[in-house]
Amino acid sequence: MAFGCDPVANTGCGEGATCLAAGGGDGICVASCEDAGDCREGYDCVSGACQPGCDDSDECSDGRVCNPAVGTCAQPFDSSLLGNTCSGSRRACLGGTCFSEFASGFPGSYCVYRGCDPEATDATDGCPGDGVCAVVDGSPVCLDACAGDTCREGYDCRLVDPTNEASGTACVPACTSDDACANDGTDGAPDFSCNPGTGLCTDPFITDRLGFMCTTNADCPGGRCLDEASAGYPAGTCVALGCRLSGEGPAQPCPTGGVCVDDGVAPSDIGMCLDGCAIAMSGACRANYACVALTEGAPEGVCRPACAEGACGDGRVCDAETGLCEPAT
Repeated sequence: MAFGCDPVANTGCGEGATCLAAGGGDGICVASCEDAGDCREGYDCVSGACQPGCDDSDECSDGRVCNPAVGTCAQPFDSSLLGNTCSGSRRACLGGTCFSEFASGFPGSYCVYRGCDPEATDATDGCPGDGVCAVVDGSPVCLDACAGDTCREGYDCRLVDPTNEASGTACVPACTSDDACANDGTDGAPDFSCNPGTGLCTDPFITDRLGFMCTTNADCPGGRCLDEASAGYPAGTCVALGCRLSGEGPAQPCPTGGVCVDDGVAPSDIGMCLDGCAIAMSGACRANYACVALTEGAPEGVCRPACAEGACGDGRVCDAETGLCEPAT
């Protein structure tokens, strides 16, 4: 078992292993499998990889308990730890998972608990105490429930799913200044900045990386890689996050030359910055991208995917209609 792989592209693991999302931006390599017979005792073949499976605590040891919701043997979790800072001590989130600021961007770190069901009618189902289930980086985790102005610095009490009024409220990342970020460049730590639009503490986005080719988020510090493997963007492209599409409130301005567009993720008033361009300028965008007008007849636009035949990587083909590199059928 090893950490540091890319769960989106399923890269970074050796032969016979699969990269799974571990939350907080991390990936973990586990043994690949086709059926339960490929896994050792105490493990099941789930989603193509051997993941721990258990029915009761008799399968556990060393004082651990079975959590059937995630099929793992874990330390009993104290619900009062939810939402606490945790990166300063290995025992600060015992039985749970620490979302460190370095790996996840959660201001000052944040203790979560795994094993809830985001599709359950009751948002607290599977969560300890009054925790609320939310999906973070594709993984369901329990966050600290709240009501009103009860969250610590760098967090705000909001719906965990802005599109669902019944989803429950929890303390979610909502930094408004760099003061909320623990990584301030002292003692050799990275110097993180607050992105008010996302509420996260990350590397400041480098303007020159906007529209830059990429394969992972590591190629776009402070932003995101819309890679070819999962998003279909030819050779990938770096985007900046947290700009405001509408309304008033915290936001991160686009870097010079960037244009705010819908990222397709809730909340709908926050978007992402793509590389801007002038419609009349030849070669305004890099190869396999075209300058598309923001509105019909407008002189300004953004660089959108426009792949050419043969431009896509292994296992993908160009879709002339969307301009994306789609999986080969």
